[in-house]
Amino acid sequence: EASDTHVICLPDGKYTFTIVDSAGDGLCCTPGKGEGRYALTYQESGEIIAHGSEFGDYAAKTFSVPYVPPPFNDGDGDGLEDRTGNVIPTMPLSPDGSGSCENEFGLSLRTDDYGVETTWELRRRAESGDYADGPVVASGGPYTSDKKYDLAYCVEPGRYTFVF
Repeated sequence: EASDTHVICLPDGKYTFTIVDSAGDGLCCTPGKGEGRYALTYQESGEIIAHGSEFGDYAAKTFSVPYVPPPFNDGDGDGLEDRTGNVIPTMPLSPDGSGSCENEFGLSLRTDDYGVETTWELRRRAESGDYADGPVVASGGPYTSDKKYDLAYCVEPGRYTFVF
């Protein structure tokens, strides 16, 4: 596997990152050609601005420095955060409308040189006991390389399987 990292210091402003593939098949999944991928990250916070592998001729992402990630959003109602595709569990509310969490799932994660390859899922155990058929209640990744993440999610009481 080959990996190439470039760190560029940009002054505050608006930028567009564009990745181009002259063959028109992106970086991923052509039989016999490997499984390439890219990740554009904001080094100060570790936030991934854009990532991908399947994009055809090109992919482009406009962003600002300093980078402020958009708030979590599930605009299409599919239960997945629109920007990352991750499952973000809802926070139960107490009667006064404030956040309340009696069952917190915590994860401390340190990525290696290939953070973009790191993903995980928390699945509720299905009645059959097979972790694969339980619904995903939380997920994360891909991540920035060489970075520590401390994550916490509120989950309902029950049995879960962590898939890494």
